[in-house]
Amino acid sequence: VAAFSFLLIMSLLFVAPPLVSAAATPLAVAGLFAGAFYLFDRRGVLLDPSYPSLAIIGGYLFGAVTLWRAETSARRHVRQAFGKFVAPAVVDRLAEHPERLVLGGETRELTVLFSDLRNFSGISEGLSARELTQFMNEYLTPMTDAILEEEGTIDKYMGDAVLAFWNAPLDIEDHPRKAVRAALTMREALVSLNKRRAEAAASSGNDAQPAAMGLGLNLGPCSVGNMGSIRRFDYSILGDTVNLASRLEGASKAFQTDIVASGAVRDAAPDFSWLDLGRVRVVGKSEPTRVFALAGDRSMAVSDSYVRWRKSHDLMRQEYESGRFEAAAKGASALARSVPEPWPALYVVLEQRYRGLAREGSQDNWSSVWNLSSK
Repeated sequence: VAAFSFLLIMSLLFVAPPLVSAAATPLAVAGLFAGAFYLFDRRGVLLDPSYPSLAIIGGYLFGAVTLWRAETSARRHVRQAFGKFVAPAVVDRLAEHPERLVLGGETRELTVLFSDLRNFSGISEGLSARELTQFMNEYLTPMTDAILEEEGTIDKYMGDAVLAFWNAPLDIEDHPRKAVRAALTMREALVSLNKRRAEAAASSGNDAQPAAMGLGLNLGPCSVGNMGSIRRFDYSILGDTVNLASRLEGASKAFQTDIVASGAVRDAAPDFSWLDLGRVRVVGKSEPTRVFALAGDRSMAVSDSYVRWRKSHDLMRQEYESGRFEAAAKGASALARSVPEPWPALYVVLEQRYRGLAREGSQDNWSSVWNLSSK
């Protein structure tokens, strides 16, 4: 009987070890001893409950170890797959609940950031391979830290370009604001990097060309998941939202400013300091997109100097939208002389555009949409 009980219980344990819980194990052992005592006391049948009890305890230990190893392996896999590209807080949440990680592909609303260095060829000219590698590490490290500290996910590095996104693989609360804060931190980090490079170059009697960055922000649905081939794949994003973020980075060149965001991002984070740039039609898109320049954070948005700046800017934009190009050009010229660096460059570009339109004269089919010809 003992041998039969042992084989029966062990077979059940190997088939479904998770069924033997910490609470059920002592109850089962106690039941065996109680049953053996009852049979001996009332029926005169002697059964040894020790072997079945040992089988139950052994099965429980086997199941517990098996489950522990499976959970540990799943957590290790998550950390290896995402630890270098996802914020530590998000990795911890993924490791605790790996079942939330949807493999394959899914459609999610993401905030997408695309950044790129300006004039990288000019910066790298004259640098040795070692010096260029050091420069790229000094540039990408603070940029990556800024993204990860705001719970973003690094999609990939493309030379000096960075593609990142928010709200995947886990839900990130208030992700558009976190992306905007990351962009502002990246701007500050680049200023610090240029300062350090200038000081190092001055100490050696050389000149260091300052680095400039362009950055595009967009918000919308994306396909996110394991992308690639059956031999190699990465957790990545695809979709029109991603393409537009890249085009907005390119639009920042035309406006001579560093951070350009879509209207969707501005509407999701309206309490930051924004400047309306109007509507543009980027390369590859038939529909125009409303774009905004990011001037500063929320504390700046309530400052008197910014409020006056924005009112003058909006007045200039109204003159332009109404087709009064000379008045718009005068407004842009006045702003170029009054705003702090590096913003005069934006208004120099706008003044040139407005004066060019004034020379052409108003046309019946005129549109305020700016058709950009380059990426």
